[in-house]
Amino acid sequence: MKKKMRNIYKNCMKVVLATALLLFSSCDFNDINIDPNNPVSVPTSHLMTSAQRSVAELIFGNSNVIGLASSATTFIQHWAGTRGGGNDIYTTVELDFSNFYTGPLADLNEVIRLNSNEATALEASQSGVNGNQIAIARILKVYIFHNITDIWGEVPYKESLLGKTVALPKYDLQSEIYTDLLKELDEATAQISVGGAAIKGDIIYNGNMNNWKLFAQSLKMRIGMRMSKVDPVAAQKAVSEAFKTGVFTSNTQSALYKYLSATSNINPYYYYYNFSAPNIAVSNTLIDKLKALSDPRLFIYADTAKVGGKGYVGTGFGLDIATANLDRDEEASWPNPQHILQPTVPFKILTYTEVLFLEAEAAERGWIDGDAKAFYDAGIIASLQYWGVDQSAIAAYLTVPQVVYQKNNPFKSIGEQKWLNFYQEGIEAWSDWRRLGYPELKDAPQAFAGRKLPRRRGYPQTEITLNTDNYRIVIARQGPDELSTRVWWDVP
Repeated sequence: MKKKMRNIYKNCMKVVLATALLLFSSCDFNDINIDPNNPVSVPTSHLMTSAQRSVAELIFGNSNVIGLASSATTFIQHWAGTRGGGNDIYTTVELDFSNFYTGPLADLNEVIRLNSNEATALEASQSGVNGNQIAIARILKVYIFHNITDIWGEVPYKESLLGKTVALPKYDLQSEIYTDLLKELDEATAQISVGGAAIKGDIIYNGNMNNWKLFAQSLKMRIGMRMSKVDPVAAQKAVSEAFKTGVFTSNTQSALYKYLSATSNINPYYYYYNFSAPNIAVSNTLIDKLKALSDPRLFIYADTAKVGGKGYVGTGFGLDIATANLDRDEEASWPNPQHILQPTVPFKILTYTEVLFLEAEAAERGWIDGDAKAFYDAGIIASLQYWGVDQSAIAAYLTVPQVVYQKNNPFKSIGEQKWLNFYQEGIEAWSDWRRLGYPELKDAPQAFAGRKLPRRRGYPQTEITLNTDNYRIVIARQGPDELSTRVWWDVP
């Protein structure tokens, strides 16, 4: 009996072993070794979404961090801290730009690579026409580098996305960066095919390639105008070419990053004011200007102060901590909760209103055909319409003497109205103030170490310590790594 049981056991073990060998031989260990949480390949649609979302987070912010535009919004005196110090008095010089390179720029570079490589182009085309994906990625790269170079001046550009090949990239002249940005926009525009499958993962335009062409040329007009003082010949060429090729012609074409009502995708300022401890209010510089002009945007941009019963009250800008804390946070006007602090209020990337003001300046300079005042008035109308101001209030505003186009000082009119329009577009408001000199803003009264209103931001500490040789070269060429050093296009 025992012998019989041993034979049965041996036979069973043979069956088990044979089955195991069969399963073992049919296994693909490449499949077993793939981590589902770290896929080897990612659809380009995911990379596109990631890049667009990262750009919005870095410039405008997310639910955890307020973005780079916040400090510029403080510099330009749209908002001010109710507790003083920090950016209000220009305490911090350095600002990190590394996340742009490792985040959205890296994603967009990968979109271009996957759509350009014959081995991966077919798979990448599942997210849309290869050429259109490449074009969008190029346009967005221009937008990002345009922001980076306008904030810091000379920055790593040509060697910046070469990975391990060039671990310590050199800094490029801002004039050379600008030249290449314009080239990239023209080539991307020409690359766009309106037909074909829509691009997946495109948050900004949902694959509308006509709008991407208009955005590219509108951005070209902005970049061209930025050079108006330092290279007027190149500036005129870029602006006039963009105008002829086609730029935004309505508010519906504006480039916006649209937030959602879901908590993970809501407007960061809505989160900040509803789920955090806000210490930012509307600056008295802006409030006083809106009041002086009887500007209907006062009731859109700001709310009445929560305490004190004084209505619309701007907080003092440029105060140190001790002085600012003499008043309560609620004694100043916070941003309007219905118009500004809503979950789905979009981040404005580039708008039709801005294009109209650019056209007004271009017409005034004789660079394009058209009446400068007509473009200027249209810019004001588009800005007010964007915020839902009714027609009668718009008509009344256009008759305010300080609003009427000043032919004897047109850039003052344009600069001041662009500043009013650029609410929550801090970087653009700051850049245009640096270029045009309007509005005439005062330095922070209690500025740290007597500093003046910043003209740029300082390079990050990681560049100073790790990319030291290239850092020293750029400082010797551009000027001291200080807030007061002017970037290439910012000339007196």
